[in-house]
Amino acid sequence: MPLKNKWIKLVVFTSVFQLFFLSGATSAYTHISCYGEKLKWRSKDIPVQFYASKHSFPAGSSYSNAFEVALDRWYDNPSNGFFKKSLNYGETFVNTKNLTNEIWFSSNVNTPTSVIRNKCKANKQYIAAADVIFPSNAGYILHSGNKKKQINAYDKNLDNVSFQGTTTHELGHVFGLDHESRWYNIMGNSQRFFQTNSKFANAYVGEDASHGAVALYGVLNESQWHDISVTHFKYSSAFDPENGQTPYALHKFTSIYLPSHDSPMSNNLNYEQTYNLAAGKSYKVEFTYENSGIKKLTDIDVAFYLSKDDNITTSDQLIKTGKIDLARDKPATLKTGVFIHPAQSEGKYWLGVIIDYKNKISELREDNNATYLPVFIKNFSDKDFKAAL
Repeated sequence: MPLKNKWIKLVVFTSVFQLFFLSGATSAYTHISCYGEKLKWRSKDIPVQFYASKHSFPAGSSYSNAFEVALDRWYDNPSNGFFKKSLNYGETFVNTKNLTNEIWFSSNVNTPTSVIRNKCKANKQYIAAADVIFPSNAGYILHSGNKKKQINAYDKNLDNVSFQGTTTHELGHVFGLDHESRWYNIMGNSQRFFQTNSKFANAYVGEDASHGAVALYGVLNESQWHDISVTHFKYSSAFDPENGQTPYALHKFTSIYLPSHDSPMSNNLNYEQTYNLAAGKSYKVEFTYENSGIKKLTDIDVAFYLSKDDNITTSDQLIKTGKIDLARDKPATLKTGVFIHPAQSEGKYWLGVIIDYKNKISELREDNNATYLPVFIKNFSDKDFKAAL
């Protein structure tokens, strides 16, 4: 093991979760800094290699596989900074005092914790090593899969939080990013930060953190690196953990609105829910759109659908098309007017959206372009409709 150097300083980040749940002011992301300079890995240390505790993360375990999924997610940004996709297994002695990048479970922490060791001098600053430590206590339930019905955001009766979401957030700290409190961002509450279509809620890096990674490490030599996406989560408010950590963003589900109202049709957006809609009525449906690529994109095709299940595809019932522009920096949470046809059959539907539904844009990922909000459509009379609201 490398020896500890006397100039190495420690930065510790802990995560705080509510189960219902700095850099320049013009930038969305926030970096870890030293003497006013951004802390980052030296080019000779990239890609960053993690070593897995033999006891906590044996090869082939569900948590080991989930951690490698999170490592891979950080390749979904156009920067020159990367992690090695595979863990180095079998580490028998782990601690925060060496200069090896390690991961393990411990009873000494109550929440996931990132420990960043860095050189911090006026004339030289860089990240030297990083550890990610996860709690082993029974009160903190980390679900290693990505099925949405097994995590708290989609079932309020569960205490489970997403291990992939947690790890993607902690790796953001390792990358050099601090908490972000102003925008929808993986460096906020990772338990309301998923790309969801069908039965899967996938953790991801997102536009805001991707922009921060590019600011740290520069852009890959790929002039056509594109990735746009849509999600049914959005920024809610800033939360100050009051434990010495920087404030971070809380997130919640997007919503559906009446045309003449600025308030959502639901007062509880911490969990997925079904909206009662009436055939023959107009609504505004809200989603968050992101551009994690390298440049602004204009005239992007967007289509809205009614589906009989939660897997939104172009074969579903089309109800509206349009176009949007997406700059590269901050997520865009937008409301779009839709009309439910008077002859629409009653029943449970998923009001969905697909961005780039004509597949005109060549993207890094094509599995993050659709999402939904559950609805129940009923042929209310005007009197019954007003009473239902």
